[in-house]
Amino acid sequence: MKFIKGAGIAWGFVYFVIGAIFSFTLGSNDFWSGAVVYFALFLLPLPIVFVAVWFPRIAAAGLIGCVIVSICVSAVNVILSGPAPDLPGLCKFAMLHVPHLFFAALYTKLAQPSKSTYAESQR
Repeated sequence: MKFIKGAGIAWGFVYFVIGAIFSFTLGSNDFWSGAVVYFALFLLPLPIVFVAVWFPRIAAAGLIGCVIVSICVSAVNVILSGPAPDLPGLCKFAMLHVPHLFFAALYTKLAQPSKSTYAESQR
């Protein structure tokens, strides 16, 4: 249990650093959509994984919310800009969301009470 929380914090910190490095490449044409995706994909997960130490179910919902916001903003941006993105770029963007969903699933599992805890409370 502590390993999952520690790994989540390490992942959040790594994504935060990666986001800080890539923040200088935000385009001026789609600044607001890029900023929202950047915030939801790279910056917001770090505070969310700290919340997971005490409230794993809320953190799981927050990470899923980050994925939904990022994908929706990107989809609207693609629809409004015209040409569809190339397949490698789309796959790269999708792979950035895998850790979000992985840790959301782990935090959801972590929030579920174990059977031994339930059995002890019934005594």
